[in-house]
Amino acid sequence: MIQNLTYRKKNYLLLVGFILLIATVYKLSISRTLDEVTMYETYMRQIEVGNTAHSQIWEYKKKLTFYENNLGLFETDSLHNHEQILVAVSEYCQKNNLTIEDFPAELKESYGDFSLSTHKIEVRGDFKGLLYLIYHLEKVEQLGRIASVQLEKKLDKKTKRIILTAAIYLQNTSL
Repeated sequence: MIQNLTYRKKNYLLLVGFILLIATVYKLSISRTLDEVTMYETYMRQIEVGNTAHSQIWEYKKKLTFYENNLGLFETDSLHNHEQILVAVSEYCQKNNLTIEDFPAELKESYGDFSLSTHKIEVRGDFKGLLYLIYHLEKVEQLGRIASVQLEKKLDKKTKRIILTAAIYLQNTSL
């Protein structure tokens, strides 16, 4: 039967067979290979993201530590934080021969989602005792972040002696 066909028809059949062969080869092998290449590239991107995730976590931890140290994220849950600070300061002052001169009401400022409370504490005593009080408030009791300390020598008019006072500004945040 193929022998009875003309060269033109034989060439058409050959062309159709070739096109079917190319379509079959593409469907069976080339398309699967292209799919595997795209999957490989996707997995390689995921591996790169996974490799950089450790360094990104490290960077985020450094940023968090920086913010905690610089912002002083001493969160307060209690409504009686001012009283807690007064109790801690007065107990320490009684044990170490210091005198509380002034403890005004706290100043609160709101910044969007959180509020910042500032407590001013004025204490009179010797230099070493005042420094230990500052350390005790921030590191031992962890009642807040020491925002500022102002040491000042004054003349006590009653005793006619020079005394040392410290104005301690203690800050903490609440959400």
